[in-house]
Parts: sequence; structure tokens; C-alpha cells
Amino acid sequence: MRKPAAFSTDGISEYLAPEENAYPRLMLACGISSCHRAGPTGCTDRLLAALDHIVRVVETGAGMLSGLRQIARRAAEEGDWPEDNHVDRVAEYSRELAITLGLSRTQVEDVAQSARMHDVGKVMVPERILQKQGPLTRAEFGLVRLHTVCGAGMLGLRPDMGTARQIALHHHEKWDGTGYPFGLRGDEIPLPARIVAVADVYDALRTHRPYKLPVDHKRALHLILTGDGRTEPGHFCPDVLEAFVASHQRFAEIYEWSAQPTGS
Repeated sequence: MRKPAAFSTDGISEYLAPEENAYPRLMLACGISSCHRAGPTGCTDRLLAALDHIVRVVETGAGMLSGLRQIARRAAEEGDWPEDNHVDRVAEYSRELAITLGLSRTQVEDVAQSARMHDVGKVMVPERILQKQGPLTRAEFGLVRLHTVCGAGMLGLRPDMGTARQIALHHHEKWDGTGYPFGLRGDEIPLPARIVAVADVYDALRTHRPYKLPVDHKRALHLILTGDGRTEPGHFCPDVLEAFVASHQRFAEIYEWSAQPTGS
């Protein structure tokens, strides 16, 4: 069995104050650590079942995460930075890629709507880490990585959330196996997550964040197709990259449209 990508939770506890729902996050950290030891094969359903159980126990028992799924959906609609329409753009980019890839109308809509939920797990990450201006420490980055399994657990095991769960869990996996949380490679990564991976990276490159300046469309296109050491074309599914090349002008139009002042 191929060893999954390294995943460290060292030092995470220092960031988990009681008022930030430390107990469930520590349990989630234990879950991903156990999954890392077990390897990616056959562990996902068990991990998600455990996360779903943890969420229900905390909601009904300790009460710290009352209405967690409602919070997750609201977070998906608003995004980490509500003013910049990130989740709306990622949904629309994903729609364009799915259409270009030839998915059915039903599949296209499923991917687009589910893409809105890709970062729901970030409600479990302290705001001071998401908004940090400098580089993240190893522990901070480990905690940010947990948003994938947190999001999948928050979405639960309902069949109608299947695509959203795949996307939340796997949109940071990379085609060459260097992503997280499981270090999946190639076709091991579900297609909806491969689609959102390109959409999410494009928008991250275009958008201002506390820790980075934005780039224009031409530069984002160059970075995704050529690479710079941090973003590399080998990170993405070749078929999705081909669809991106075919539809990249629509990406630029979607971004520019979303940047227009309301009412313009």
C-alpha cells in the first residue's frame, strides 16, 4: 500500500481555546491522524462516519456545535471573506469546466451547487489563522488542512450530499499525489474534486488575501499552466486543465463580473 502524504497535527492544541470548540476539533485531529496511519484505502467511510457521530454527539450533548450543518451552509454561502463572492465564483468556474468536459446537465448542476460547499470546514479553523498576514507555522497549516475532513464530516453521510462531501474532502488532493488529506493520485481523486481544485486555485490566485496580493488573469493562467514551484500543472487533472484552457476567457469574465459594484 502506498503511504499517504505526511499529515502532522503537532502543536495544534495550542490553537484550540475552549471558546473555539476545542473538543470536537481535537477529536477531528485524532480522526485524521488515525486515517493517516491506516492509509487512504478503505478509511474514508469509517472516518466520515466517526466525524458524523462526533458532530451529533457534540450538538445534542455538550451543545457547543448546535446547528452545525446550518452554520456550514451559511458559511458556504458567505465564504471566508463575504464581500468577495469567492464561493459564487468557484461554483461558476466549476460549472464552466463541467460543461466543457461534457458532463450531463444534471451532473453540471450538481457539481456547481456542491462547489459552494468546498470550504465549509473552515468554520472550524480559528479566524486569526485564516486572516494571518505572515506565513503559517507547521501547526497552523496542519489545522488549516483539517478543514477538508471537518467539512466532509459536517456534510454528513446523506446520499444527496455525496458530491459536496467528495469536494469538501478532496479538493486539495493533487493529480501527482502531493496533496492532502490522503495524498490521493490521479483517478483516485473524484472528478468533482478535480474540477473544483482548478476553480479554487484560479480564484485564490486572482483574489487578495491577508497573506498575498492578487494577480491578473494572464498571470493566473500562466501559473496554472506553467507553474512557479508552488502551483504546478502536475497538480491538476490533464482533462480538467484542457477544459480550463478551452474556457479560461469565461473565468476572466466571471471574475470581472463578480468584482462589479452591486447595482452596476
